Amino acid sequence: MKTFTERLPLGNLEIGLIITTMDEERRQFKVERMTGEKAPVVLTRSGKKSWLVDNPGKWDIPESALKKLGRMIDVRFEKIAHMQVLLVLTDFSETAANAARYAAGLTHQLHVSRLVLYHSYEFNPIALNVTGLATESVIDTAGKSHAELETLKEQLQTVVSKQTLIETYADELAIAPGVKNMTENGAAGLVVVGITGKSNLKQLLIGSHTLDLAKTCHAPLLIVPGNARFEKIRRIAFACDLKLSPAAIPVAAIKTILHDLNAQLVILNIGRDRHYFDQDKIAGQSALNDQWNGEKPEYHYITHKDVADGIMRFADRQDIQLVITIPQKYGFFESLFHRSVTKKLAFHTHIPLLLLNEAL
Repeated sequence: MKTFTERLPLGNLEIGLIITTMDEERRQFKVERMTGEKAPVVLTRSGKKSWLVDNPGKWDIPESALKKLGRMIDVRFEKIAHMQVLLVLTDFSETAANAARYAAGLTHQLHVSRLVLYHSYEFNPIALNVTGLATESVIDTAGKSHAELETLKEQLQTVVSKQTLIETYADELAIAPGVKNMTENGAAGLVVVGITGKSNLKQLLIGSHTLDLAKTCHAPLLIVPGNARFEKIRRIAFACDLKLSPAAIPVAAIKTILHDLNAQLVILNIGRDRHYFDQDKIAGQSALNDQWNGEKPEYHYITHKDVADGIMRFADRQDIQLVITIPQKYGFFESLFHRSVTKKLAFHTHIPLLLLNEAL
C-alpha cells in the first residue's frame, strides 16, 4: 500500500488528510485524519474522473467535498504519470550538479510543474563497505545540506521553465529508502540522478547508490552521465530483448513518455551473435508489434559481442537522445552488480539512460 497526504479545502478551512491506496490499480483509497481510524472514509474510482463514496466515515464532510478529493487524487497521479514532478538527487558533486542542469533543461520539454532537489545527509561507511574512507568533509549536517540546496536552487532558477517551481528537501534517510519514501508518497513522477565513470570516492558513492536505485526505484529513473548535456529529445531508443514477454513491457509508460516528449520511438533488438535472431524469436516479435497501436516505431536488429557498447554505438549512429531499458527483466541484463549490461551502460554512456520498472 502507498500512503500520501492531501489538504482538502472546506469552506474557509483546509483539513489535512492521510490517504492510502488499497489496491494495485489505484481504484480504491482509504482516507483518514489520523492513522488507524476505526471508520475511515473509503473512496472508489468508478470511471474516468468519476468517484463513489463507499464509506463516508464519521466526519461531517459533504459527499460533494469527498468526491472533489477523489478528483484531487486523480490530478496528483496524472502529474506523476506524465512526469510533471521531477525528483533530482544531489550530493553536491559536479556530477550531481550536471544532472540537475540536465533536469532543468528537461522542464521545458516536459512542462514540469515542480522540480524537487533532494539530498540525504546520512552517510554510513559500513553499509557502503568503505570503512576508513569517511572523513569530516563527507559527513553532512542538516544545516549545511539545506544551505547547499538553496545555492543549487538559485543556480537553476534561470535555467528551468518559467512554469516550474523549484523545491528543496533533505533528510537523514539513506538514499534508496529516502527515494522510495518520496516516490511512494507521490512526490515524484521521474527520479533524476547523475553518475560518473571516474574511479574515485565520488564514483563509489554515486555509483553504488545509483545502481542500488536501479533495483529498488519504482518510479522511472533517469541516469545522467557526467558529460551529458541537455538537448531536445527527438528520438528514443528502446533496447528490447526478443525473449522478453510482451506482458512484461510497460507499453503505456513508454507511450506516455513518447507523447509527452513528442519523440520518435526506435525499437532496438540486439544480440551477441546471429543465432540470437532465429525464426521463432523473430516470429514472436509480432506480439510486441501489436502493442504499439499506431506509434509507427522504427525496428532495428543488430549483433554485437558487447551489448552495452553495441547499444551506445547504435544510439550515436541513429541520433538518439535517450535510451530506455527494463533492467530487471532482460536476459542480458542479468545482475546489476555483476558486470551487467545496465551497469556498463550507466558508467560508460554519454547518452542519458531511462530505467523503467516493469510494473509501470
